[in-house]
Amino acid sequence: MSLVYETGDRSFTEKEAAEFGRAYRKLMPPIPEGSVAFVDKIPHNFQRVGFLLSAFPNAKIINMLRDPRDAGLSKWKVRFLAGGMHYASNQESIAHTANLYRRYMAHWDAVSRDRILTVPYEKLVADPQTYSQQVAAFCGIEWNETMMRPEENTTQVRTASIDQVRNKISTISVGGWQSVAEHLRPMQDGFDPAHWPEQDLG
Repeated sequence: MSLVYETGDRSFTEKEAAEFGRAYRKLMPPIPEGSVAFVDKIPHNFQRVGFLLSAFPNAKIINMLRDPRDAGLSKWKVRFLAGGMHYASNQESIAHTANLYRRYMAHWDAVSRDRILTVPYEKLVADPQTYSQQVAAFCGIEWNETMMRPEENTTQVRTASIDQVRNKISTISVGGWQSVAEHLRPMQDGFDPAHWPEQDLG
């Protein structure tokens, strides 16, 4: 999705928000009949949260908070074709983007806390029932047990995570960065501990 925003102190008006929403939906694939919601997990949506919340009044933001070393490794292992993901081939850039993400989300959380739910990845995979129920309640949709069994989902997937979303929920990737830590030093050195107080980045 390619959108241009003007800089300065000019407000994002209702008219512009509506146009943003129309342009956004125009670029999306058709939504299956009977759907009650759609999910967009483009990594850099964290920069657009304010625009998204204005353009889609019913939108809810799920902020999946994960150990930046594991998240960074997951990017480093994949060669993304999208132009906006070229940074994922550079460890220093991965760390810079992770720090930027925390700064942005701290801001959005401060101004729109009631529409943002932060879910710790490590807790979700360890206790999927509790946290999937929490997410469903936050989004105002009915929870059912199939939410804990993504491997049974047969709907189409069009992202680089096509393999992962067909796997069972597992804790196998938690702490995965440790086995290759010596190869991730440029990335580890780039994380700002001030932005990751819940992690021991020493």
